[in-house]
Amino acid sequence: GTFRAIKAVMRNRDMLLVGAHRDNKQRVGDVEFVQGVAVYNSETTRQAVYSPQLVFDNQSKTYAMQGQNSSNRMIHRQKKNFQIFLDELIQGAFRHESVLDMVVAGHRRLSGLPLFNRQTRAPALQKLSKLLRENDIGARSVEFVIESLRGSDAATQWDVYRGLLLAAQKTALSDRLLRFTAWKMITK
Repeated sequence: GTFRAIKAVMRNRDMLLVGAHRDNKQRVGDVEFVQGVAVYNSETTRQAVYSPQLVFDNQSKTYAMQGQNSSNRMIHRQKKNFQIFLDELIQGAFRHESVLDMVVAGHRRLSGLPLFNRQTRAPALQKLSKLLRENDIGARSVEFVIESLRGSDAATQWDVYRGLLLAAQKTALSDRLLRFTAWKMITK
């Protein structure tokens, strides 16, 4: 009741359900953040059930996703009484405390960290491109991020965050890694 469905996707044997909290919102400047949660089930990978916290923002119109850890993932082939643990995992994800104070602080921090100005744009974009590739982000996704910044005279780390999320919407192959990277940036 407190969550509204945002997205449901089925690709081969992978299922993803995404919901946003109806009431858990915070605004900073012209950006509104909304907390959410996902439930991901895969029959083909080692993180069989994964239920991360999400944060949506109205500028990128998409979400950053918490990385995998022992509290938000479960391998059903290794659990007895799987149904009980699955219910606890999902209920815990929906009851999770708000991360929005941390996200708002992250937005303020990222908005205040310049990436480049007109004179330093080219070397800064080359450095960012190299850093993203070193973090195993695919070439096409890196190009999306760099392209989203190329036309700007000045950019901040917030623009990189938004670029990662916009790239995640355009590519299915790197989408989770891009969302994890954005989550790490804003929750540091």
